[in-house]
Amino acid sequence: MAFAVIRAGGRQYRVRAGDVIDVELMEDAPGPVAFDQVLLIDDDGGRHIGTPTLGNATVHGTVLGSNKGPKIKIITYHAKKRHRRKMGHRQRYTRVRIEGIEHASAAAKTVLAASRNVGAETPTAPITSTGRPEGEQSKAAAKPKAAAKPKAAA
Repeated sequence: MAFAVIRAGGRQYRVRAGDVIDVELMEDAPGPVAFDQVLLIDDDGGRHIGTPTLGNATVHGTVLGSNKGPKIKIITYHAKKRHRRKMGHRQRYTRVRIEGIEHASAAAKTVLAASRNVGAETPTAPITSTGRPEGEQSKAAAKPKAAAKPKAAA
């Protein structure tokens, strides 16, 4: 079963055809809507990842209406100050039914990180018993020793 990850209202949603999701309040009246910020599509042909979005993909849906989320109670209290405050909030959402996912799979390509495919790995020097790569000295060993001071004649 194919799914897509879309960005809507500052959040990301994992959707399939037939899903009903609540997104941030949109100004659209009930009717068709298209989400063009598709971040990832997984189907039988493989997984297509955008950088950051897939330019040739669209998720189609239908706006069913708007509704409110659960009421959140906010209570503040300061001890020994006679301060108590109670507030509430209900977020408004737009309910959307996902109708389908459309993309041109031939043009969509998975982009791999450039560092994974760049030549062979660089050879490293063998580690010696001191824990340092061969040929590398510690800071103390790198300093030349100062010449001994002549002793004063008595």
